[in-house]
Amino acid sequence: MKRNKKKKCRHCRQLFEPDPRNYDRQNYCRKPACKAASKSASQKKWLRKTNNKNYFKGPEHVERVQ
Repeated sequence: MKRNKKKKCRHCRQLFEPDPRNYDRQNYCRKPACKAASKSASQKKWLRKTNNKNYFKGPEHVERVQ
């Protein structure tokens, strides 16, 4: 199922052709600034979840990341 439909990047608002394997999930184009915006949005979304609020806190997590 090949899709040739273009999507609008959420950061730069320009049309781009998403990777056919990730068509439904890709919302940002491949430009470096847009990749950075995608990562930033992803991190904000991850931090909003209640289970992740204290993910990096506590002695067991300090040992894990050292």
